[in-house]
Order: sequence, then C-alpha cells, then structure tokens
Amino acid sequence: MRFLAAALVLSTFARAATFGADVQISVDWQRRTGLDATPLHFGLNVFQGFDPAIAGTPGDPAYRRNVAYMRPGMIRYHHAFQARASTESAGWILDPQTEHYRWDEAKIRAALAGAYPFNPVVMMSVVSWPAFLDDGAGKLKPEHYDAFAAFCADLVRIIHRDLGYRFPYWEVTNEKDGVYFGDCRELGEIYVRAARAMRAVDPTIKVGGPAFGSPEKGVNFEEFVAVAHAELDFISYHQYPSSSLNDSDAKIWDLAQSLGTITTNVQRKLREFTDRPIETFHNEYNINYRWRSAAVIDPRMTTIKGAVFDALAMFSMIEAGVTGIAAWNEGDAVFGKLDDPMDGSGKRPAAHLYHIFNTWMTGAVVHSSSTDPKRVASFAVESDRVSSVALVNRAGQPCSVRLTFAPQNKKTRATLRLVSAEGLAETELLPAIAAGDTPLELPEDAIAVVTFEGSAH
Repeated sequence: MRFLAAALVLSTFARAATFGADVQISVDWQRRTGLDATPLHFGLNVFQGFDPAIAGTPGDPAYRRNVAYMRPGMIRYHHAFQARASTESAGWILDPQTEHYRWDEAKIRAALAGAYPFNPVVMMSVVSWPAFLDDGAGKLKPEHYDAFAAFCADLVRIIHRDLGYRFPYWEVTNEKDGVYFGDCRELGEIYVRAARAMRAVDPTIKVGGPAFGSPEKGVNFEEFVAVAHAELDFISYHQYPSSSLNDSDAKIWDLAQSLGTITTNVQRKLREFTDRPIETFHNEYNINYRWRSAAVIDPRMTTIKGAVFDALAMFSMIEAGVTGIAAWNEGDAVFGKLDDPMDGSGKRPAAHLYHIFNTWMTGAVVHSSSTDPKRVASFAVESDRVSSVALVNRAGQPCSVRLTFAPQNKKTRATLRLVSAEGLAETELLPAIAAGDTPLELPEDAIAVVTFEGSAH
C-alpha cells in the first residue's frame, strides 16, 4: 500500500484535467434501504487454495500475506481440477480412476493448515465426482448417485470431524447445467441425495448449489429447482457479462451495473416453487469468461479497469439483495486480484479495492445518488463505527466530484482512500472538500472511499 502525504495527494489530483460540470454526490444518511452490505459481499474464490505449496503448509508466504491483506469476508474453495488425482497441484483424490477412489486426507490437511487465518466465512465446493463414477460424457452414472452422495459426505466428515474445521456453506457440483442441459431434473436428484448425506454427517451446515454456469437459461433452472428446492439452503450461480475483447469500457461498465438482474431473476423464479427463504450466491464473476488462449484474454481484468468493474458489479448485486458474492479469483495469470502466486503474488489494483471495501464498506446501505452515474457512480453504508461513501469514476477521463452530504458535526474526521492505476493512496480529506465547498478531483478509472468516523448525521 502506498500512503501519500495529504498535500502531495491533493496537489496531484488538482493537476488532473477534468471535463464537464461537477458531478454532485448526495447521501441521505437517514434513509436506509433495508439492505446491508456484509463481509459475504466482498468475497473471492480461492483458486490456489487446494495446493499446500501455495495456500497451506508449507505455503507461499507472499500469497498468504497478500490474501490476508485483501481480507475477503467470504472465500469459496473452487478449482475445476479438485476431482483429479492428488498428485496434481489442485487434485484432492487418491485413485480417481478406480473403484478405490477416496479423498486424500493428508493433502487436504496440509492445504487447509493455516491457509486463511483472518477467519473468513468459507464455502467448500465439491466440484465433481471421481472419473470412476463418470459415464465418459461428463454425467454421473445413475447407479452411482448414492456413491457420489457418500463421497460428498466423506469430505464433510474429514474436514469437520477429523480436522476440526467448521465451514458453514457446502456447495454440490459446479456448472453441470451445461452437461445436463434439458435434463436438470437428474442434476436435482443428484443434489438431493448428496445434500441429505452431507447433513447426516453435520446437520448444522448449509448445503446448496449447483453453481449454474448459465442461470439465465430457464429450462435448466426450473428443472433443477423443481426437484431440489426443498433441500436447498442456498442457490449459486455465475455470470461473466462479456465474451468479446471489442466491448468498450462503457459497455463493460453498463454490464457490471446490470449484474444484479441475475439475482433479481433468480429470486423471482425461486418464488414460483417455494416461499421458504433460500439464500442466493453469485459466486463467480469477472469481465470476460474466456481464458484458454492469449488471443481472447481480456487484459482489463488485471488492471485498474478490473477494479472499476468489480466495484460497479458489487454495488449492483448488493442492491439486488444477493446474500453473497465471490469474484473469480484471488490470484492467477488471467483473472486474479493478485499476480500468479508462483511469481510472487504481487498486488494488482483490485487487491487494494478488496482491502478497503472489506475494511470500510460494510454496514446498512443508505440512499445515495449521483447527478451523472454514467460518469461517477456512488454507494454508501453506515455502521456504528464509520459512515462511508464509495465513488467510482467510470467516465474514461478525470472527473470533479462535489460531495453534498457534509456531516453536521464539523469535527468529524473525513478520510479519503483512493485506488487508481498508481495503487492505493490514503489521506485526511480537507474540510472544504468534505463539506462540498471544494470539488474532489478523481483521476481516470479510479475508486474512492470517503469515510466519516463518528456520526455522519
């Protein structure tokens, strides 16, 4: 983190050329929306969490230090190769190709040991079944439904009973709706058997799934939920809004600000089947889902633009009432908030975003507005400890922002934390800016969090 002297920060901002009229940001601290921003909303998938050499024992100190710096309130253990042989870096299964398949308890113990000591809420994903149970086309053989259920229950037994952890959320399968397209009743039956077997080991856990890859495809969603809804504590789903490198920044920002519609639609569809409360987790998202070739990787995901996208997406999903959010992912060459851990786990701009959001942006969501949300978007929360406003400059150029929500208590200390392409800067905010008498200059592609310690009204 770079901490800059107040004079240097403000003089640097003042030199930035700004365009257009000041954007007015208003906050009504007395007007709560009925929603809360919780640590579950600023979560991450831990793609590297399955490998003891990176996350656990012996571990990569840089990786562990930098994930702790981001301090995601929720982590989702997910890797597509979890069901592979444990001789592979992310594999957790012994003999997955034979009838002797079983979880590699020693490797699991080493991967979990000391991995994330900042005490996040954990969701463990059971991605798939061992190859021995597969029909060769990606589906579970019907005669092995109960075997897979027992396999899922064994992982709960190992982690909760043998190793002594308590992970509240357990997710069954990942993006199998593609394989089971038009036949998701079968996926629902697989889920139901697994959920019942897992709860038999520990009835306190919350079980859900199926991590829809395409939640917008109604036939899959409806078929699965029709069978599984009585056994769902939560439903999980993914959405990457873009698949093209040609989408403009403005289009990407618009897509980010509409991601909450996925949750809105999921909630509406659930009500067609049950009135029982079911939690919702949008637990994979980023700008672009493509990754297999350098020609289709969107470089914005690893720059300050990725942080702008994350902030806008989080606000949209929280405002839709989602229970939890986890971005893909904490660290890799393509999507991560950190560089590839084996290259030293350097912090990308989004790492600073997660740091300040997890530290300063939880609390009751209060009404905020921007006179030009296509230039600068706003989001505000209040807790007993602090009142905070996040500002996201999505204009593609520097912007002047005038804060029209001065605290009545003029002695309240205002602090600015700004994430830009240069990293993270923190400074006490000048009273004239905090009071709205002087505009705050935001550089291009930046996220600012203004905090008022003490009562802001």
